[in-house]
Amino acid sequence: MNQRTRVAVVTVLIGLLIASLGVQAVIIDREPRVVTDDGRYPGNTLVGVHSYNDDGRVVELTPDGEVVWEWSVPDSRVFGVEQLDEGTVLAAVAVRTPAEDCPEEYLEYEETDHQCVHNRVVELDKDSKEVVWEYDWYDEFIADHEVHDFERLENGETAIADMGNDRAFTVDRDGEITWEWHAEDHLTPGTPFYEEYGGPEKEGNTTTGRT
Repeated sequence: MNQRTRVAVVTVLIGLLIASLGVQAVIIDREPRVVTDDGRYPGNTLVGVHSYNDDGRVVELTPDGEVVWEWSVPDSRVFGVEQLDEGTVLAAVAVRTPAEDCPEEYLEYEETDHQCVHNRVVELDKDSKEVVWEYDWYDEFIADHEVHDFERLENGETAIADMGNDRAFTVDRDGEITWEWHAEDHLTPGTPFYEEYGGPEKEGNTTTGRT
């Protein structure tokens, strides 16, 4: 392929890419949107805060940016948050916990042996701000080992994505795990998925804790 041919091919590819993006923009622009008369989305917005300052909290904001409701835990990061009904909120909270309050098995790493993380999925009564239901477990780190996401299911159980243990599971109101899936059983070397698609080797030793 000579230089002129290469330039022609690249030009065609760029043209196709621009056309594709244009089509996507048209499609996206046609998605239905519900807004108020002045162009703002209606209703309040519930936000989970997970800053590196560990000042995790749940806040409810009006369209004008006013905080009308707030719930927080010291030394925490709040990840997923969902309003279940008018008076109930579900939130995923990772709480930085001092070593004296941690199970020994979660203090194995020398660089973080002064603390662990207490992962909590809590159901809150908005009026009282009391926790009316909770499922929790411990892990080594507050970063990358947190409760990544959750979903309240129609049958009343809660589906949870747990980054620290590379698992997804469902738990009922009594705290019993009703279903569990571990990524290492399906995606690591030796599994059918890995044999077909491959994947990078992970450097260093890892420790996986399960509840």
